[in-house]
Amino acid sequence: MSPVDKSQLRARLRRDRRQVPPQERQAVEARTVAALDPLLADGAVALCAYMALGGELDLSGLIRREWARGRPVWLPRVRRSALGWHAVTDDDLLLPGAYGIPEPDATRCPEDPLPPRCLIVVPGIGFTAAGMRLGQGGGFYDRSLVDLGAGVRTVGVAFGCQLVDRLPEDPWDRPVDALLVDGDWVLSL
Repeated sequence: MSPVDKSQLRARLRRDRRQVPPQERQAVEARTVAALDPLLADGAVALCAYMALGGELDLSGLIRREWARGRPVWLPRVRRSALGWHAVTDDDLLLPGAYGIPEPDATRCPEDPLPPRCLIVVPGIGFTAAGMRLGQGGGFYDRSLVDLGAGVRTVGVAFGCQLVDRLPEDPWDRPVDALLVDGDWVLSL
């Protein structure tokens, strides 16, 4: 696919994602949280997540559940061309960051290495059933998800309108290990 095609595909998928009706959006988000929660319930695996923006599937219910359990959640902060991860324990540690995304306040929660056993929930604009992902176009996640340890797993989350048959692939693209679409496992861990 040419860069123009990628741009058009991103625009279409963003539009479709924003048009998910509120009631459907809430139901999918609740099913997604319910599907992910058992993977975290015993505390053996740490949660690395994202703060939703622009119609992305909102994981705040899962993040708040982990905080209520007394566990930090690793959230990303844009730094130059990649993501830095920070252990965050509540909303008060977030500030408006790059691209308007709430990010950890680096002065109050310094960058931390990812835990050796963690689940990174990855946003995307589009996904295939095989786990290939189309991101925003900045490559932040692609660069940040290379050379992860054996105990780190990635899960893409999406609405049904974001699942496509194929996506343009570049050599640096890394598929997610698992994929939840509309709260159902399309690709399981």
